[in-house]
Amino acid sequence: MTWAGATGLDVAIVGGSVDLPNNSSSLFVCAASVAAGSLTVPAAVLANLLPGRGSARDSKAVVFVVASSPPSLFSGAGLDSGFLMPTYVLGKAVTVR
Repeated sequence: MTWAGATGLDVAIVGGSVDLPNNSSSLFVCAASVAAGSLTVPAAVLANLLPGRGSARDSKAVVFVVASSPPSLFSGAGLDSGFLMPTYVLGKAVTVR
């Protein structure tokens, strides 16, 4: 994935798959600073995702692209600590082969 024109953000690609009959799952998170301009999920990571079974009842997989700003801290009555982190998330169901 590549991008241009963004500043002050962190970018991550999050994905995973689940095999329901075997009650097993896999998950990955790859992150980069927006200054990098690109992010590639290594082939070795993708190779370890559980393959689909051909039926949405038996297996599912999803990939999310996440962009977020650094957190802003705040305090308030009754809180030990607090932070706000504006985040944009875009997800898509995928097929793992």
